[in-house]
Amino acid sequence: RLMAAYLRVLEAAQDANGIRQHRLLVPVLEGLTKFAPLLDIRMLNLLLTAIKDVLELSNTHALTTLNAIVACATLTECAEMASVQTNTAGDEFTSSAVAVDFGPAYKHLYRIIPEILSTPHAADLVSFRRERAQTIKRAEKMEQLKASGDDDTKSLATSMATTVDLSHEYINACAERNRRVTLLLKACDILLMRPKFITVNRVTAFAKRLSLYSAHQPPHIAMALMGFIRQLSQKRSYLADLISESPEDNAGNAEYNPNAQEPEFAQADGAIMWEWCLLTKSYHPTLSRYTLAVQKMAQEVRDPLMKRPASLTHAVMEGLGPMLRSDGGELLRSHDVSLGAFTPEIQEPKAKKRRTLPT
Repeated sequence: RLMAAYLRVLEAAQDANGIRQHRLLVPVLEGLTKFAPLLDIRMLNLLLTAIKDVLELSNTHALTTLNAIVACATLTECAEMASVQTNTAGDEFTSSAVAVDFGPAYKHLYRIIPEILSTPHAADLVSFRRERAQTIKRAEKMEQLKASGDDDTKSLATSMATTVDLSHEYINACAERNRRVTLLLKACDILLMRPKFITVNRVTAFAKRLSLYSAHQPPHIAMALMGFIRQLSQKRSYLADLISESPEDNAGNAEYNPNAQEPEFAQADGAIMWEWCLLTKSYHPTLSRYTLAVQKMAQEVRDPLMKRPASLTHAVMEGLGPMLRSDGGELLRSHDVSLGAFTPEIQEPKAKKRRTLPT
């Protein structure tokens, strides 16, 4: 019954517009992702058809599209597993019955990356209404204090109510932004890391667009995006030429088109990720060291016989071992600076010994 209700909501929400469609579809798509292994193959096929119709709508919210891509990929994996099991048991279904073309999914994901990585608005926040209700209650208490006190108490209550209101909105925006990036990394992992065969143009276009927008993100989001690109370069070795310190002569010759709507036509297969050079000069010390370390690792992947000074390698890699073994999601959670604190904390510089001048 629950899956039938999900299917009806997916079909009915196609006629809704704007934020109403977004609020209807996001919980349904998250539920489908969670309960996908429990579905039978007939229901999976019906849900996949409904989700593909949602993706083709022109007025779909970017976050709804992102949830739909993740749900579609998860349902497809479960459908393929179910088809293999039923085929083994002698059922009439085969893997061809659940074949899904992910070509449109690449196009939609590539299109919504700029909007997903932008600062969310208050109307888009999932938990905005709950936190807003708590803020209103606190503001009412402040108003009662304001009405019963003197002038100093009134001004203090007004200032506290304004601060509480703004802090809740800021915390909600930061949490929603982190949730969006986590979902984006999951969708990119499904579409770029798991397929055995994928075109070079698609991979380089996604990597270049993520690199382009990482230079305009907070440090923890920039590290998460770079961590995913680092993992992607380990599986798709041709990316090492684009992120290393000294790329090959043939890299960078293509005329990259950042406005292309299709990743195949972006011509990013020769576009150097120069944005990483900016991140090596970041004010955040961990981000700058991590960027430099990933660049040097890419250089060693491209030229494993290259020799470099041991002191330089040790200075760059010191303390970055766990980070270089972490994926984008772990970096996002462990280095969150959205509330203003540096993570990890900045160590105080070592005290320098004073030199005594000869008398």
